[in-house]
Amino acid sequence: MEPKDLIAKEQEIHNLIEKLADEDNDRYPIYDGVNDIEQYLKAKYKILFILKEPYDESGGTGGGFSIKEILGKGGYGRASKTYYPLIYISYGILNDFCPWEDMDNVQDNFEEMNNYLYKVAHVNISKLPSLNTTKTNISDIIYAYAKDKENDRIVLKQIDTYQPDIIIGCGIGNLLFADLELYQPENTRGFRSRKYPDLIYIGTYHPANRTMVQEEYVDYVVGVAREMLSKE
Repeated sequence: MEPKDLIAKEQEIHNLIEKLADEDNDRYPIYDGVNDIEQYLKAKYKILFILKEPYDESGGTGGGFSIKEILGKGGYGRASKTYYPLIYISYGILNDFCPWEDMDNVQDNFEEMNNYLYKVAHVNISKLPSLNTTKTNISDIIYAYAKDKENDRIVLKQIDTYQPDIIIGCGIGNLLFADLELYQPENTRGFRSRKYPDLIYIGTYHPANRTMVQEEYVDYVVGVAREMLSKE
């Protein structure tokens, strides 16, 4: 795919996202997708992170901007718990499955490490700001995905458009399993797709989870990617 083709297709998707605005309740979409089209298309592997929902102001208000506009701003602040693991995972997979212990600390080499987010795509199931600013209500995400499938099927269009080699589902459970026709090959921790034969799917916790420490979390995802790609 040429960059100009992806630019045009992503604009079509953003036009659909724009329609989700809830002006009566001051809720506007937070646009997501490929963070830098040229870098994404040139990457050794096209990686798509799928998370649950974005955050802005209390009560689910706000929005009206793109995720790519805030990448790297102020070192992410509290959102670093989400973005730093995404940086480390992107770096690890795109650098011959580099383990955590061999990576630079993001804070020590922020500009270079943060640039890895421009090599990947990042979308949320829900495009509107979270109604809960402390913890996502999974029922809200299930509802958002079901409603999306009834209407413009934006998330599935994004997957189809971005043609990722690897999808990393972060805290979304089995939400996409049926639509991507996922199955788990024997003796593997990842999944393959009957719908997209070249696709690898890795399911894991949200990056800000409290179940796995950051090092363990990053090495798990990078390790599964290495495991699955080595079987090709």
